[in-house]
Amino acid sequence: MQPPPASVIFVTPPPPADPRPKGLDDADCAEIGQLALSGCLDTLVKLDASYNQITGVGIEALFGPLGSSALKSLKFLVLDRNQIGDQGMIALAAAIGSGVMPQLV
Repeated sequence: MQPPPASVIFVTPPPPADPRPKGLDDADCAEIGQLALSGCLDTLVKLDASYNQITGVGIEALFGPLGSSALKSLKFLVLDRNQIGDQGMIALAAAIGSGVMPQLV
């Protein structure tokens, strides 16, 4: 059986394209942390992880295991539009305080 024909059709434009990739989550933060531990990110200057699904758990996984100067070249860290909350801010403050990112401005 065919549905009756529609009398009104609404067409909405697609949302504007966002050039940033989306989808980083807490597990991805743990992987980035492992890369930093291995020394692969020694020359990283900017980490922009904005507009993702990162929570406080992800921030702890990223920065928690890192030792002093693990991200020694990092100057810019962008985490806006995530859900890091108090837990993530505490973990981030601890990382900064322990010297994980000595050049952060």
